Amino acid sequence: RGWRVNRMGVNGLFGCLTADVVRIILLQLRGRDMVQLELVNRECADLAADDELWRGLVQRRWNVDGRASETMRRTKSTWRAVYANWDSVLRMPSSKFTGQRTAVFARAKEGDVAVWVSLKHTEDCRAERDGVRLRFVLQNLGSTAAFVQTNSCRLLLKSEARSKIRQLDVASNSLRCSTLLVQRQPGREGLADSSDLEAKPCAPVIKLETHAFAVLEVSFHLHSRRILHPEALERLSSISISIKRTTPVLCANLSSETGSASKPSQESALVHRNTTIHAAFEEQRIWEHFERLPGDFWVFVERAF
Repeated sequence: RGWRVNRMGVNGLFGCLTADVVRIILLQLRGRDMVQLELVNRECADLAADDELWRGLVQRRWNVDGRASETMRRTKSTWRAVYANWDSVLRMPSSKFTGQRTAVFARAKEGDVAVWVSLKHTEDCRAERDGVRLRFVLQNLGSTAAFVQTNSCRLLLKSEARSKIRQLDVASNSLRCSTLLVQRQPGREGLADSSDLEAKPCAPVIKLETHAFAVLEVSFHLHSRRILHPEALERLSSISISIKRTTPVLCANLSSETGSASKPSQESALVHRNTTIHAAFEEQRIWEHFERLPGDFWVFVERAF
């Protein structure tokens, strides 16, 4: 607890631990936790100032290899500055299906869960027989586990497009999360095992620990099967999904064995909270990712914004 940290300091907390063990403990923290830690005392501030530790935090949060880029070397930027910059622009974590240059058509952050929506494009930028496939990226940025309710995915259409899109469940505009492409839990040093990249059928509930992320694939069908992807995306307003989180809270217990009033004690209770995240499609950026070539041929272009 915070008051014990202030009284004991670093020597009292970590004095009997090796530097490697202390590093492993601190790597479980988030960036905001590190900022709070450095306010405790001078020893904690020295720990939070270690740029190698911030490199590890960047690895865990965004699933990158931690090698300094040419831009970092040229500007002599620190890993702490990189963390702050990527956090401010809500950069998505990297994987085989996601990354800095992935075209994002919708994004949102509700509480401590971030969402990005990208597209599985085809060679000619037209819908396939099984419809238009969207990739739903979710990352838990909170300190407790989040549970993604994959059956709660909903697609909100623009009013003029409702008659043109055929849903699996027209009444509720529900989508089926058919495939789990990625589920990565951060390892001790940041990068997760490559075995987590195997696609598999999507479970009804997916558990995400702190900084863990998942990539789900959803699809919707149109009456005009060969429609261009940007034309299909223009008809979408937003996409949503429900997240359940269990948070321990302290509560006062005034009862005693004899039934008489006694000194209040603190007990822990679990509170369940459900949150629905809505990600609106960014219509002004849809066509920026598609380029028309001679012969009325279209190609998909991934650009980072």
